[in-house]
Amino acid sequence: MSIQSEQQPGQQQSQPLLGSPSVTASSSASNSDHPAAGEQGYGTVARSGPEGSPEVRNLTSSTEVFFHIFCILAGTGILQLPYALKEGGWAGIFYIVLVAFISTYCGNIVVKCLYCTPGKRLKSYSQIVEVAFGSTGRQVVRLLKDFNLLGVFGVYIVLAGININSLLAGTALDQLGVQFWIIVSSLMVWAVIVLAREVHDVFLLSIFGTLTMVATVVIIVWLGLVDLDYQEVRPPTKLVDLKLAPISMASICFSFGGNLNWPDLEASMKSPKQWSKTLSLATAFTAFIYICIAAVGYGVYGDLVKSPIMLSLPPGIPVVVANAMMTAHVLLASPILLTSVFSEAERDLDFHSASLSPRRQWVYRAVFRSIVMLTLTLVAVFVSDFSKGVSILGAVAESMVIFVIPIVCYIKLFRDKRAFTRTEYMWCGLIVTIGLMCLIYDLSVSTYSPDGRVFQVEYAQKAVDNSGTAIGLRVKDGVVLAVEKIKHSRLLVPNSNKRIMTAGTHIGVASAGWMSDTRHLVKRAREEARHYNSTYKSPIPANIIAERMGMYVQAYTLYSAVRPFGVSTLLATMDADGPQLYMIEPSGQYMGYHGCAVGKGKQAAKTEIEKLNLETLSVRDAVKEAARIIYSVHDSSKDKLFELELSWVCAESGRVHTHVPQDLFDEAVEYAENADASDDEDDEMDDDE
Repeated sequence: MSIQSEQQPGQQQSQPLLGSPSVTASSSASNSDHPAAGEQGYGTVARSGPEGSPEVRNLTSSTEVFFHIFCILAGTGILQLPYALKEGGWAGIFYIVLVAFISTYCGNIVVKCLYCTPGKRLKSYSQIVEVAFGSTGRQVVRLLKDFNLLGVFGVYIVLAGININSLLAGTALDQLGVQFWIIVSSLMVWAVIVLAREVHDVFLLSIFGTLTMVATVVIIVWLGLVDLDYQEVRPPTKLVDLKLAPISMASICFSFGGNLNWPDLEASMKSPKQWSKTLSLATAFTAFIYICIAAVGYGVYGDLVKSPIMLSLPPGIPVVVANAMMTAHVLLASPILLTSVFSEAERDLDFHSASLSPRRQWVYRAVFRSIVMLTLTLVAVFVSDFSKGVSILGAVAESMVIFVIPIVCYIKLFRDKRAFTRTEYMWCGLIVTIGLMCLIYDLSVSTYSPDGRVFQVEYAQKAVDNSGTAIGLRVKDGVVLAVEKIKHSRLLVPNSNKRIMTAGTHIGVASAGWMSDTRHLVKRAREEARHYNSTYKSPIPANIIAERMGMYVQAYTLYSAVRPFGVSTLLATMDADGPQLYMIEPSGQYMGYHGCAVGKGKQAAKTEIEKLNLETLSVRDAVKEAARIIYSVHDSSKDKLFELELSWVCAESGRVHTHVPQDLFDEAVEYAENADASDDEDDEMDDDE
């Protein structure tokens, strides 16, 4: 993958880029790590800027580049790899290895394309496209490249803000809010990016970023293996799922994106001939880390694994530490990602001109970078759908610039200089196909459609609509929850698999949808209630717990690496304002109700609820009416077996959420059965007539 520089007899040998102002030309030329002109390998041409000014101030060792590559590749996408195996089966391990080879291949040909012109090294990814397709192609790719990297930074600070706010829940800093921590995260990155000129200056960040990622993986693997010992029944797994294989492949591909930064990293190396070896080792190490977390996550939790994997792990301090480590990683990786964008822009703006003093260069650079980061931060803070917009355009940008464009440029630039074999064309065609597949599937599952729909949220709502009915009634002296629990087998133990839970002494939660998601949300609600009580020494109000849970659910609709919760929850509580009833939907929308219903019988249940005079109804009468409604909406032709579950929070229960007393439960069931039988008789009489 090397290009020989053409040298005429007697012509002075081209010198590689000087490492720093203190390194002389002669000392660089004598350095055995630099290939002389005419040798095979990268870096065989001069890499100086205008009028001999160096393009890169410091030369970076292969070890430093290794850490830079790993820190860029191993991002938050690692947390959704076990779920990628759930979608594609154990074949996902093969997908990881395949994509690692593809990523290495694309990274090497991008750098090879930098030397497509004998005696000259191109400076950036965008210049490669310009040589291949002209200035228009360069501008388009430059836009995609910069948007992708800047968008990733924006998403990173949003994720960091959300994680920091979550980690500080229940402390004195709890009320500062997500927006405040987004700004703080941006300021931390800004302080580094203004002081650093190039990737060599942020080497320590790569070291710590690598350590935080490795520590996160170790914690996740350890927790998974520990949890394995407590499993009585191993969750099911599958070898391969061809229907979901494209989605699994797409998820894995986006965990290996990094080609946009490779030209700057290769340009900074002391020994450019070591680029291919360094990239291969770093990508192989990344793939090994990916396989560890994916295999353990899927092997332990099987088809029940969630995305991100943190949701499947047993709660406790180790999970909190892992979340903190991941937050630190995204903040440490951000300056490395941004360096590529700023370096190319500053070259175009001639900030590194030899006519400018070092102080003036720094001032121009600091002002320019500050303006860009301020703009990104304001957008991330005040544009509510910022992350969704980034997902839409980011899917296009990343698929094209990482997998498709490098292959197209490589063939365009070298087809007249060498003969491509049929095998090479087939390999390149496979890579382009996978890249286009990633584009299609990422757009289809995680972003808005042209008519304003987010399909994953709609699919989550389908999980709710296929579940047994749950209703809530807010009456004058309390709130009643009732649930239709479909029994799929007569072998089930009675009263197991409860769908009404207690999130706090005064908070009841009824749900329709996936019970595993319900348990996770109830756990989160309990944490919110406990933290609020410990901070303010009073029970959490209904509107506060509903708002926090709604925001938490909504956060899982923003990113392609996670999925929405497949559950709708009803919150019943009593606070200083009296009885309160809220419903939280899979989209994160939450609203207060006098009466509401979710599940397969929600329409019929709503019709029955609307007939009630809830403002004058007593809580005991509401229990009976709730039982009657559940019995009336139950479809005995499809679901013959079901259990009724009833709970309340009212003055009679001491303002504590609890299941209704057994005598009242029996009375409610008798009332419901009689009403249901009466309705059946009326229907038969109508049929006879």
